[in-house]
Amino acid sequence: MSALGRKVTVDEADGAAIERRLHRVGRFVRLARALEAGGFYNGSKVLRAGADRELTIVAAPAAQLAHDEVAAEIDELAGDLAAAGYPSWFGRQLGVTAAAVRADESIPFQSAPPAWSCRVCGELFLDIPPTTCPTCEAPAIGFRNHEAVWYLELSDRSSTVDALAHGPSQIGRVLQGRTDEQLDRRPRPAEWSARETLEHITGAEELLSARIRRMLDEEDPELVAWQPGEAPPPSDEATHHRPDAGAQELFEHYRRLRLANVAVLRGLDAASWQRTGRHPEWGPVTVLSQASYFARHQAAHQAQLAAAVEGRVPGEPRPVGA
Repeated sequence: MSALGRKVTVDEADGAAIERRLHRVGRFVRLARALEAGGFYNGSKVLRAGADRELTIVAAPAAQLAHDEVAAEIDELAGDLAAAGYPSWFGRQLGVTAAAVRADESIPFQSAPPAWSCRVCGELFLDIPPTTCPTCEAPAIGFRNHEAVWYLELSDRSSTVDALAHGPSQIGRVLQGRTDEQLDRRPRPAEWSARETLEHITGAEELLSARIRRMLDEEDPELVAWQPGEAPPPSDEATHHRPDAGAQELFEHYRRLRLANVAVLRGLDAASWQRTGRHPEWGPVTVLSQASYFARHQAAHQAQLAAAVEGRVPGEPRPVGA
């Protein structure tokens, strides 16, 4: 869903709305912590869900920011945080990120070690965390390891296979009855059309297919986005373009691949699910983590697909009668 390439202006009304949402986030999190301190955990989870909703809504327009604007803002933020007591490594990592954004390059795993935070006091750690927090003395089991993207959150085998198995029917319903004109129309000049989104989903399924088989057939293979001899794209998001393929052709190719992948996964024993590979961005991965990753990846782009056929982007209201 790479839409980094457009400028976004925020008028005063939008700015005021953002401030209200961020203020609401602060209230949600503050009250959630108060409930947790009092043992009202089931009340806290609702407030934290509300905070996540507000942050997601506030952050959504940032997907439209241009590369140079993102990099400049990261650099500015790094300068502000240095005076706010953040560790020096935090600013250095932001510098690595800004440089990668300007160059339109992915950040390899070796340049982006794990980032941790103490859930008790908020202290930050990079790479291998200490056994106890030096600020509050909480043991390491209380630390949070921040994933690079939510697609990497692990789900169980059954849920993963079910999600993958339902993918073709879900996408088929979105495409049903749509004309080529609807599927080729971009909701915004730099946003993908439904056909382009489906092209990306199909390319991602090819990646999943190749990676499953390599991890099952080889010992801890080094996983790249495409086959040896081809120029590797900057990340898993940069799948191959098929401008001459129609939406129905793409869908049928995706459907065949997905059904074959689900059949392979359903036949695996517990040990096979844990077979490993090495990813240039994510580091060590397993068959389960990659299957889970691509199931979640489709969920994000499926929302984009459903919006595109209606001439909108995810998060915008549906047109009347749609």
